[in-house]
Amino acid sequence: MGPLLFLLGFFGGIAALYGVSGYIKKHVQKPRELKEALALQFRANQKIARDFRESLVQYAERNNAYEHPFAQDITFRNYIALLDETLSSGLSDQALHRVLRKKLSVDTLRSMAADFDEQCTNLLTAKIYFDLNLLNADVDVQGWAGQANAGNPS
Repeated sequence: MGPLLFLLGFFGGIAALYGVSGYIKKHVQKPRELKEALALQFRANQKIARDFRESLVQYAERNNAYEHPFAQDITFRNYIALLDETLSSGLSDQALHRVLRKKLSVDTLRSMAADFDEQCTNLLTAKIYFDLNLLNADVDVQGWAGQANAGNPS
């Protein structure tokens, strides 16, 4: 019985180590993977916002359009300022480093990832709207302003 108990104990120990290893991989390493994915999404949003801001500035300078409406109730100047604020606070390298240094729960990381996904969608929607209405079409700023305010009873 001695060798049999030894073998059972040995295989039981291996099974326990395998179970702990699986638990660690599933639960302990997951936040690290989520943080890596979050950092990639953050960098993508940062690049989209920077590139979009640059396109807006170039367009506004080329067409003297800083005071013209970018969209309903916001001028090019104000939208560029909003992007500047976003880039210097929420999408700054310091903000990313603060997030990556913190010990955050999986739920918090998933929530942040969902927020970054929504931010990315909003940035891309605004960029596509801008590209379709100004860069890729023969629409002057005043004409685009009319489209931006279409449906607005004011």
